[in-house]
Amino acid sequence: MKKFNILAILAFLASASALSATTGSLTLEGTVDEVVSISVTAADASPSDATFSGLDLSTAATNLNVASVNEQSNSNDGYRVKVTYDGLMEHESAGGVTFGYTLVYNGANVATGTDVVVTDASGGVTDVNRSVGVTYTAAAATQLSGNYSDVVNLSIEAK
Repeated sequence: MKKFNILAILAFLASASALSATTGSLTLEGTVDEVVSISVTAADASPSDATFSGLDLSTAATNLNVASVNEQSNSNDGYRVKVTYDGLMEHESAGGVTFGYTLVYNGANVATGTDVVVTDASGGVTDVNRSVGVTYTAAAATQLSGNYSDVVNLSIEAK
């Protein structure tokens, strides 16, 4: 009988504690990965091509639209876009022959150099398009004929 009473008491205590809770809680945790990306689309090309080949260097241009840049970020601390260029298009076959220009990013002239900051954005979610243009004077009559080209490097990084 003693054994029965002890088992009955233990069963009662176990069922009482299970029945005594009227609420419960669950903590859910997750992570959103940081996304920081940049894409460049030439104004005269398909979305997958970043080559603008329609410059008429014999005619002056002021902020001629050559590309669109899409900046995307969800960084809490923000992001920076940097440009590296030297402002000189080189002749396709004559070494040392160049044609000068100024890059225009989102309406502002960009100084030549390495890692020149053109966007310094605060934290939050951003998905924005920026215009890219070029400004140059018409080629002089003494400018060597032929094709000229330059590569402009753009990078994006979280702060």
